[in-house]
Amino acid sequence: MAESAVNLLIDVLRPIIENEVRLLRGVHDEVKDIMDEMESMVSYLREADRREYDDEGVKTWVKQLREVAYDTEDVVEEYLLHLERRREGRGRLVKFLHQNFQCTLHLGMRHQIATQVQGIKLRVQSIAARRERYNFGEADHHDSTSNRYNGPRMASLLIDEAELVGIDEPKEKLVGWLTNDEPGRVVISVVAMGGMGKTTLVKKVYDHGIVKKSFDCFDFVVVSKTYSMIEIIRNLIKKMYDQRKDELPQGLDHMINVHDLGQSLKDYLQDKRYVVVFDDVWNLELWEEIKFAFPTNSYGRIIITTREVSVAQSCTLTCGHLYDLQPLNDTEAWDLFCRTTFPSDRCCPDELEELSRKIVKRCQGLPLAIVVIGGMLAVKDKTMSEWEMVHRGGFGMYDEREHTIVNMKRIILLSYTDLPYNLKSCFLYLSLFPEDYNIKLMKLIRLWMAEGFVKSNQQNIMVEEVAKEYINVLIKRSLILVADRKSYGKVISCRVHDVVREIILSKAREENFTTSPMSGLFMFGVTEFSTSSGHEFFSSFRLLKVIDLDGMPLKVFPPEITELLHLRYLSLRDTSISELPKSIKRLCNLETLDLKGTMVRELPVEILKLRKLRHLLVYRYHDFQLNLPFDTVKGVRMPIGIGKMLELQKLSYLDGRPGQVKELRKLTQLKRLGIIKLRTEDGRDLCDAIQNMESLLSFDVTSRHENELLDLCLSQPPKLLQRVYLKGMLESLPSWITMLQNLVKLCLRWSKLKDDPFESLQNLPNLAELQLSRAYDGNELRCGEGGFKKLQVLYII
Repeated sequence: MAESAVNLLIDVLRPIIENEVRLLRGVHDEVKDIMDEMESMVSYLREADRREYDDEGVKTWVKQLREVAYDTEDVVEEYLLHLERRREGRGRLVKFLHQNFQCTLHLGMRHQIATQVQGIKLRVQSIAARRERYNFGEADHHDSTSNRYNGPRMASLLIDEAELVGIDEPKEKLVGWLTNDEPGRVVISVVAMGGMGKTTLVKKVYDHGIVKKSFDCFDFVVVSKTYSMIEIIRNLIKKMYDQRKDELPQGLDHMINVHDLGQSLKDYLQDKRYVVVFDDVWNLELWEEIKFAFPTNSYGRIIITTREVSVAQSCTLTCGHLYDLQPLNDTEAWDLFCRTTFPSDRCCPDELEELSRKIVKRCQGLPLAIVVIGGMLAVKDKTMSEWEMVHRGGFGMYDEREHTIVNMKRIILLSYTDLPYNLKSCFLYLSLFPEDYNIKLMKLIRLWMAEGFVKSNQQNIMVEEVAKEYINVLIKRSLILVADRKSYGKVISCRVHDVVREIILSKAREENFTTSPMSGLFMFGVTEFSTSSGHEFFSSFRLLKVIDLDGMPLKVFPPEITELLHLRYLSLRDTSISELPKSIKRLCNLETLDLKGTMVRELPVEILKLRKLRHLLVYRYHDFQLNLPFDTVKGVRMPIGIGKMLELQKLSYLDGRPGQVKELRKLTQLKRLGIIKLRTEDGRDLCDAIQNMESLLSFDVTSRHENELLDLCLSQPPKLLQRVYLKGMLESLPSWITMLQNLVKLCLRWSKLKDDPFESLQNLPNLAELQLSRAYDGNELRCGEGGFKKLQVLYII
C-alpha cells in the first residue's frame, strides 16, 4: 500500500516540477528534493510492505512514509487550488502582468506553503535515514509472477462461471424440498459458517430450471446487517409485480407502514406459487417480522441462509427443513484446488503435489479459502520456491487449535499481501461501499480512474482497459465475486464476500485509507439533504476528486460543487435536477459526468470547456420493458461544438440536431455512442463518423418517429463493435451487420422488415442475444440447422 501512495504522489509532483513557473521561487527545489527522495524509496517499498506484517519497526516506517505521502499531496493540491482560484479572479490587466512579470502570491500564502514544504522535507529525510537500519535490498528480488499479469488481452471479462465442487448432493436435496408435494408455506434453512458457499449453493438452486418452472413469483433478497424492513417488502412487491407485468399498487412508494406493505404483498401472493430467498440472515427478528406477509395457504417456499444455528432452527421449527452445509471432504477440496490453480489441465505437477496437499489441508475444507489461495498460486511460476514462499508466508502463524474462520482470514490476508502494488489501493477502495452492495463495474472503473489508481504504460492501451484487467485479476483470485452478468457473459456488477469485506475494512482502518486524500464523497441511503447548508458542507472537501450523489433528494444543482476544481468524477444519477449552471466550466479536470435518470434535457455551452471529459451520460428511461412507446428514451440537447471534446469515450444519448451529427467524426475515441431523433438525411453523415471510430463497442440509434427511415449504409463498420441497437424503420437489414464478427447483442425495434432477418443473422459467430420488437412484418421466421450457435436469449414481440 505504501508503494501505491508514494507512486500516486510522484504522479502529482512530476508535472508540477516540469512546469516551474507555477511554483514559488525557492519552493520548487524543495518539492523536487521531496520527489527525488520518494522515487529513491520506491525500490525498497515492496520488500517493506511484505515485511511489515512480521516486523513492528518496518510497519511503523511504512506507516510514516504513507502518511507523509498523503500530507504532501494535500499541501500541493491545496496550493494548486489557491493558484487556480487566483487565476480565475484576476482581471485582464492583472492576468497580463502575471503572465509577463510573474506577480508575487499573497505573502501569507507564500509563507504558509514554504513552511509546510520545508516541514515535509525534514520528515521525508528523517524517514529515509531510518531506512538503513532495516537492511532493505534495492530491488525486489522476490518479485513473483503475482506482480505481472497478461495485460488487456485477458480483459474481455467474458469469464466463465467457476465450476463448483461438492454441491451436487445438497443441490438435489434442496431442489427436492422446494418442489415436493408438501402443501402451504415451507421454510428451508441452510446453515454454515462464512466462506462455506451457502450463497453459491442456494443461488444455483434458485436458478435451477425445475425450480423456475414450478413457481409463479421469485425473489432473491440479500439481507445486510442494517436492513430496512420497509425497503425489503417494498422491493419484494415491485419484483413480484414486474415479473408478471402487473401494474403496481397506487401509492406504493409512499407507504411507510410495515403492516400495510406486508398485507399488500400477502394479498398479491394469495393463490400464487412463490419462492423467496433471504440470504445471510443474522438474527431471528427478520423472519418473525416478515413472515406474516407470506400466505400459509398458498404453495410457498422460503429459503434462509445463515451462520447462526439458532436462527436456522427457529425459522424451521413449525414447518420446514434444515440443511447443515459441511466443509468439503479431502477429495472435493483437492479437486477444487486443482481446478482453481491449474485451470488449463486441472492437474498438479508431481513435484508440487506434496506441498500443494499441505496447503489444501490447511484450508480445512472451506471453499472460499481454497479458491483464494488457488487464485493466487494460479498466477505464480510453478516452482518449488514460489510454492514454499506461499506456504511459509501464508501459514507461518497457522494454528490448528484456532477457529477455522481465523485461519481462513489469514489466507485471505496473504492473498491481499501478494497483490501487485497497483491493485492494493483498488482493492481497499471497496471498503467505501456498504455491506452486500452490488457494485457496477463501469462505475468502479471510472472511480478508480478518478482517484488516480489506474495508469496505462502503453500508448495504444486505454486506461479503461487496464482497469478492466485489474477487475479480472481480483475476480480470478476470488477477492471479488461476480454479482450479475449479461446473457453474453460480460460481467456488469460485482460484490465482496462479507468475510473478505471484514479484512478490507480492517486493512483500510489500519492504513488510514478512508481518511486519506483518495477518499471520495459518497451518499448511500441518504433521504434528506438541505441545499441551504451546501456551501458549508462542500467547502469542507476542497480537494475532492470524486462526488457520488446517486439517488439524493436534489432538485437543484449544488453550485458549490463547481468550486471543487480537482473534481474528476461527478454523479448526480437519479436525482431531480433539471439544469446545470454555467459555472460547470470550472470543473476542468472532470472525466465523468453522470446525469442518467435526471431531468436535464439540455446542456449549457460551457460544457464544451470540459476537454478532459471521457464519459458523458445524460438520458432517462420511462420503463425497461420491451414493448414500449417509441420515444421511451429521453436524451439531451448538446450545444454545437461537441467535436471539440476529443477525449469523449461514452456519449449517450445525444439529440440528433441538424449540423451536430457531422461533428461526431472528430470523436474518434468513442467506445459507446447513443443518438436519438436522428433525421433520415443525417444517416450518411453518421455513418461517415462511425467508420472513423475504431474503438466503438456499442452503437445505439433511434429515428425521430417510428415511421422515419434509418438510412445507415456502412461500408466498413468498426471491427470491435459488440452491441447494436437500431430503433426505427429499415428498408432492409443493413448488410454491414452480418460483417460484425464480435457482435454479441442485436436489438431491432420498429424496423418493419419485409424479409426474414434470420437467414442473414443466424451465421453471426458470437451473437448471444437477439431482440426483435415489431421488427418483422412477416408471419414466419426460419432458422437453418446449426444456426445461432451462441444464442442465449431471444425476444420476439
